[in-house]
Amino acid sequence: MINMKYLMSLIIFIIVIFTINSQVVFIEKNPHLADFRVKVTDNRHIADLFVHVTTNQHRAKRVDGLWYYTNNRHRADIVIYFENNRHRADIVIYFVNYPSMAGWKSNKPKY
Repeated sequence: MINMKYLMSLIIFIIVIFTINSQVVFIEKNPHLADFRVKVTDNRHIADLFVHVTTNQHRAKRVDGLWYYTNNRHRADIVIYFENNRHRADIVIYFVNYPSMAGWKSNKPKY
């Protein structure tokens, strides 16, 4: 059975991804202060989202999986914590080399 807290976190994450103007991401060191726990995988087959990190904030606008990192928490749309344990993560991501490869594994999030 799916943990209710996990399900609610995932639903909120999906809503945030589809409603924000850009995907400006701040990396938090404390998991309790993050909006979402993210697990990075080397296996593209188990990823929920393919992510490409861009150095241009304007390129990240309205593109799922195209992230721009900021050092300022207050400028971030999403605050994440990189989780080591896949089972504690809200979402599993796989980093891709090209912006055109970024996005959800399927046309719609599976959750």
